[in-house]
Amino acid sequence: MERKLVDEDDSVAMAQLKKMKKKNVEKYNLAVIDTIFNPRKLSKEQIENLRYIPHTNNVEFILEAGSVNKGNVDVPVVECRAPYKTYLDTVEFRQNIINLIDDKVNNFGQYAGLKFGSMEGSNNEAGNWED
Repeated sequence: MERKLVDEDDSVAMAQLKKMKKKNVEKYNLAVIDTIFNPRKLSKEQIENLRYIPHTNNVEFILEAGSVNKGNVDVPVVECRAPYKTYLDTVEFRQNIINLIDDKVNNFGQYAGLKFGSMEGSNNEAGNWED
């Protein structure tokens, strides 16, 4: 990861960096396991349950990972999905869910659920959350 050492609008700080012959970028490594799976933040049970869609009977998120070729470069991609029917469908609101799914798919051409990522193409770090 990279971070800026000083605000680029701060001319005094930028001058000091230039005088010390330093760049305004600091590079560092941060292990994902140290941040997400920090034992002080999540219990072992919570970590094991991350794969399940909340408030379902242990239904797992649909996860896919792979790579796509974009401009003769293999780009890693990931996709995570949770269909509306999995976690919203109840007897009381069944028709509302059917209407929501029909609207998403037929009128907007979108995935009928929550989804991030895409297995079909890279996003050039622009983000690819679907509303």
